[in-house]
Amino acid sequence: MNSPTDVAGVYHLTRFIAVILRDAGLSNWYFAAYGALYLLKKLKSRFPKARGSCGFRLFLASFMIASKTMSDIAHTNGEWAEMGMSLFSTKVLFRMECEMFNYLDWKLIIRSEELEHFIAQVQREFGSHLYD
Repeated sequence: MNSPTDVAGVYHLTRFIAVILRDAGLSNWYFAAYGALYLLKKLKSRFPKARGSCGFRLFLASFMIASKTMSDIAHTNGEWAEMGMSLFSTKVLFRMECEMFNYLDWKLIIRSEELEHFIAQVQREFGSHLYD
């Protein structure tokens, strides 16, 4: 199994995210992706000085949680491992998910108004070309 640092030159985070979004097969991938970013924002606001975690790890854990709370499709950790380009074993994925639960103090529900506000904020700041 490769580690994210071993493949950093081969897989860019943007490619990694694109593969996960495609392979997850969620009809609401757009909202789950923003949900993942919202959870990462909450994590950053709880630990503003934290540094050094792998973007691959953070995005996959947050997207797993967002998709589980926002979608009817339930993927196994084995499926998530495959979608994650086999960078993480199922045991590591389980640990990543549990760590994220704890770091977010188990506050995982994303209310629709919060998500809509967050999406608007991101689109104002960075623009949106998804549906233009």
